[in-house]
Amino acid sequence: MAVDDQYTVSLMHFDGNLNDESGKVWTAYGGATTSAAAAKFGSGGLYCPVASYSYLKGPSLTLGGQDFCIEGFASLGSASANFSRISDFGNGQQSDNIIISKTNSQAIQAYLIDGTTTVWDSPGATISYDTMFHYALSYVHSTGTWRFFVGGSLIATTTHTWNLRTTTLNYYGKSNWSIDGYPELKLDEPRISDGNARYTANFTPPTAPFGSQSLWLPQPIIFF
Repeated sequence: MAVDDQYTVSLMHFDGNLNDESGKVWTAYGGATTSAAAAKFGSGGLYCPVASYSYLKGPSLTLGGQDFCIEGFASLGSASANFSRISDFGNGQQSDNIIISKTNSQAIQAYLIDGTTTVWDSPGATISYDTMFHYALSYVHSTGTWRFFVGGSLIATTTHTWNLRTTTLNYYGKSNWSIDGYPELKLDEPRISDGNARYTANFTPPTAPFGSQSLWLPQPIIFF
């Protein structure tokens, strides 16, 4: 296994397995499984049917104190519960949470909790059900700037310094709040980058799996 560059600390392709290219171990619960019908690229994606309370639980993650980015391709079905999660990385309910979730309408948003204090409840971006979209939440530490992108378009931004911390309850497809329901989720190419915000302005979403192209990091110009 190999990540696509030196900044990637988690990357899953879901092409028939749950392997994380970084070597991290994610565990499937409920009916979470790989499926060709959930693929954006390659032979598979993660499918989490809402009826079986399906999700992935990951290992500890350490982010903050420098730039980072959380991104991937997702599709939500109309059966997705309000406030159900694409991802929720935290230490429990209302505890250091970095969240990408459905709102109480047909939209997704970013949500941040520093310690136990909510510091950002971003505007939502309207989505089409059962249609794959790229999402990205980027953080630039030097300015404390957060940017939330959907389909390569900047949806919202805020400023709040996020210092280094470790979270131990990290999920795709599940909330850290027991009251929240589950999404009907298809997920592909979820990537977590540490040390690089990846995106700071509108961009064209990736057109191939991460690792198969070099477009997503600035490349030097070499003159001969």
